[in-house]
Amino acid sequence: MKALNYKIRQVHLKNIKSHVDTTLEFSSGINIIEGDVGSGKSTILQSIEAALFGYDITKLIRVNEENCQIALKLEPDLQIEWNVRSKKNQGARVLINGELHTLTAKEMREFVVKKLRIPESTGWREPKLFRAAVYIRQEELKTLLDESTSAEELVRRATGVTKFSVAVQNAKRVNRQLDTLSQALRNTLNLVQSHVERNKDAEENLKRYKAQLEEELATLETLEKMYQELEQKNRKAFEEYSLISNKIHAETQALKSFEEDLGITSEQRQSLEKEVKALEDELLAQEAPKLLSDDLEEINSKLKELQRELARVNREKGVLENQKRQLSELEKEKQALESEIDFGLDLDALTDSVKKLDQKKEELLKEIAKLESLIQGHSKLVQTGECYVCGAKVDTKSWKKHLEEEEQTLNRLKIELDNAERELESVRENQSKAKLQIEKQKRLEKVANKIEEIRQSLEKEKSLEEEEKRLSEEVRELNEAQRFTLLKNKYEERVSRLEEIKKREQALKERIAELKRSLEQNKAELERVSLVYSQTKEEFDKVRKQREESLKSVERLKELVQSEQRRVEEYKRDLEEQKRIAQKLETLSKLRGFFEKSFIPTLEKIEALRLEEAKSRISVKMKEYFDLLMQNDERTVELTDELKPVLKKRIAGEWVEMPYPSGGERSTIALSYRLALGCVAREMRGIGVDFMMLDEPTDGFSEEQLTKFQMVLERLEIPQIILVSHHKALESIGQTIIRVEYSKDGSVVSVSG
Repeated sequence: MKALNYKIRQVHLKNIKSHVDTTLEFSSGINIIEGDVGSGKSTILQSIEAALFGYDITKLIRVNEENCQIALKLEPDLQIEWNVRSKKNQGARVLINGELHTLTAKEMREFVVKKLRIPESTGWREPKLFRAAVYIRQEELKTLLDESTSAEELVRRATGVTKFSVAVQNAKRVNRQLDTLSQALRNTLNLVQSHVERNKDAEENLKRYKAQLEEELATLETLEKMYQELEQKNRKAFEEYSLISNKIHAETQALKSFEEDLGITSEQRQSLEKEVKALEDELLAQEAPKLLSDDLEEINSKLKELQRELARVNREKGVLENQKRQLSELEKEKQALESEIDFGLDLDALTDSVKKLDQKKEELLKEIAKLESLIQGHSKLVQTGECYVCGAKVDTKSWKKHLEEEEQTLNRLKIELDNAERELESVRENQSKAKLQIEKQKRLEKVANKIEEIRQSLEKEKSLEEEEKRLSEEVRELNEAQRFTLLKNKYEERVSRLEEIKKREQALKERIAELKRSLEQNKAELERVSLVYSQTKEEFDKVRKQREESLKSVERLKELVQSEQRRVEEYKRDLEEQKRIAQKLETLSKLRGFFEKSFIPTLEKIEALRLEEAKSRISVKMKEYFDLLMQNDERTVELTDELKPVLKKRIAGEWVEMPYPSGGERSTIALSYRLALGCVAREMRGIGVDFMMLDEPTDGFSEEQLTKFQMVLERLEIPQIILVSHHKALESIGQTIIRVEYSKDGSVVSVSG
């Protein structure tokens, strides 16, 4: 199935440099983009490249804008859209056969180089092969003939010859690595051979050490049996020795403890004897109490009862003392009350006077209010001369006199009211005093009653004193009986304890004598057992030492055997390793021979042939395009050994290089060279695009050359050409004419054809 080749169908630009919102349709054949300098023509070609590879889209954003969009449609059925938000590339969306895919910038480049069969390296910062084969830029044509430009590198990269030179370099690097590896293996082989030489006696040593080990193991087995027998015998002797030693130690400790107890017991006996003698003397010195009793509990019970009675009597005496003090205070209060009470105030009479005065005050207030109302009306009547009731005319003089009499009466009533209020206040004050006198009389009566009550209580004071004296005497007698009984009981208890201590002292003396006899016997037995244990231990220590030396010898021989076994294993491994390294060195030697004698020379030959082929094909096409544009048999163009185009002129039948061509000649040479390079690159690399983009390729061309340029484009045999130019003379060769003008709102595009 024939592979698809793509053409540009449509491009949409939003906020891309001078283009605010531009949509362009492209046709097959020649598409001319024309306009003034700075109108935004070249931006269209830059945007197509950016849409395919995603390089530097953010640098194309219109000034003062944050977002932009480039959408590209290709035939057959491929759509690519790039969006930038807040000056950040959001990646691309691809529509293939109606199916939408979202890709990162790197994924998009990988997709395009595969889909359009442009073998670019996605790691480059610019699409170098695309620019060599498809996109001829104005700046490139201007610098192409400069001495600093590497024409050979451009040709190698565009035609794919570079991959052969890279392959040669890689092959040489691999060969150097093989040489390094061979040297490292030879060093390793020398080291392994030294190891083999060092360990060649390992097998003989291993046999010798194994024989010595077997002999030493037999000796150890004999010593082990003797060791076990003597160990058991020594352990038994030691156990017997330890048993007697422990017994002696225990008896010695017990004897010491018993002797200490005997000393303490003797001291206790002597102390108790003195205490008993003292108690006996004290008992003999005392008389027997009247209330002698052996029952101490009964004495204590009676004593507590008497003490309670005595406490009761003391409490009652305390109450009487309080009453005496209270009586003194009450008599003083009685005298004070008697001096304060005024028996001349009659509360009932005073209360009756208050009622009468209140009634009189009320009557006066009513008369005053009534008279004030009349005076108010009569005053109005005197002022107006009319009756305030019927409105009739009156004699003001007579009414004025009558009004004066009423006012005099009002003043008299007010004076009477003041006198009544003062009298009422005085009576009420006396009434309050009378009430207070009554309260004091009641208090006086209560105080008198309390005084009489206390005087009656004080009559019991003498009987309480007699009872207190009697109880105190009984308590004293019981205390004496209690002390005597306690002393007697203490004496009897100490005598009993003394007898017990004497018995214990005698038992301790007997136990001490018994322990001393046992100690003498055990010490004699210990001397005998100690002699047996010393002999057994000496024999055991001798065999133990021989056994330990044999064990050390066995361990040493085992280590030697293991060491020699490791040397034998290492020796065998080194022999295998020596063989393996030798085989690997042989393989590496053959591989290096292949690289040096066959592979690298073949690659270099292929590289030279491919470069020569590219040079030949470029040279033929370059001359073809140059001849079409110049139409001058006296001038031609050739490629140097460095693949740089030079102008030659026929002088006296010989072709002579012209080092300083004119501006028009330079433009013609550069365009012919780049068109030839682009065509050869397409053919040799199999690029899957059916379009070419040319940015101002005719800069510096004459009118005649512009006419001939159409013939060159026809010779290219490229289905779609997108040509940027400011020459209107080229309009005649275009199937589609795209005019770009710059306005204050941005680039404006119109399409015709």
